[in-house]
Amino acid sequence: MRTYRDESTIRAEMVDMLRSMWDRGHANTTGVSISECSSDTRVVVDQSGTGFKRCKVSEDDLLVIDRDCNLIEDAPNGSHRRAPVNVVIQTEYYKVNPLARACVHCHAPYTQVFACEGKAIPPYTLQALLMGEVPCVMSDDRAHKRAYHDASMQLTVPSGLHDRPEVYYAMLQVAQGCCGGVRATTW
Repeated sequence: MRTYRDESTIRAEMVDMLRSMWDRGHANTTGVSISECSSDTRVVVDQSGTGFKRCKVSEDDLLVIDRDCNLIEDAPNGSHRRAPVNVVIQTEYYKVNPLARACVHCHAPYTQVFACEGKAIPPYTLQALLMGEVPCVMSDDRAHKRAYHDASMQLTVPSGLHDRPEVYYAMLQVAQGCCGGVRATTW
């Protein structure tokens, strides 16, 4: 039986982590998102645009989606902003790795260097040795968006995500690269 943490604890720790990421320079205005499963069906996630708030977020800035990215509970702040589209990579990972409980997406400066070079990130600390080398998954965002538009696809973005179909399509392609063999998606 899987065990999960209490949602109020998750919310408090997510806010602390987002602030810490900003303070340490591991997040910027172009990219940060965080999620954690609070049950087999609930995923607590930050809203799109969290980075623009310079990670000055509160628990009221978090919403709840299911593992298919459909909205379960809107954020209490009343903004009606949805989760960043890249969260689909996280939810797809939860589906293929039953041990995964939380994911962080950020544009940390040093990881960006490895990504620009297309190189895996080797472990440099004792804790990182537990994870091993972090592979770099290359994905041509522009090519995916172009393919989406060229094929005149009609793709419905799940209700819990920011409504950008071409970005959703591109993020599904990234999820395929990251998760390998994620469920088939019907267009």
